[in-house]
Amino acid sequence: MPFTAKMGTTGDGKLTLIGQGSLANTHDLSLIARRWQAFYFDAAVKVKFEPFSYQQMAGLTNYYNDRHWSFVFLTLE
Repeated sequence: MPFTAKMGTTGDGKLTLIGQGSLANTHDLSLIARRWQAFYFDAAVKVKFEPFSYQQMAGLTNYYNDRHWSFVFLTLE
């Protein structure tokens, strides 16, 4: 799937995602993915996030499909 303006923007060494549906949503997601290269690995994410609702989340996801995923996230609360 190509990265479109509906999903976010890039530039100045930054990636800005515009949130859309939840991870269970099969239609509209703002998600950048990378395939696992090994069973054990380290991952890191740097997030600038200013939520105004408890329903907004940003973080790191371990995503297999719309029914099998786990995540760590920041939210309003």
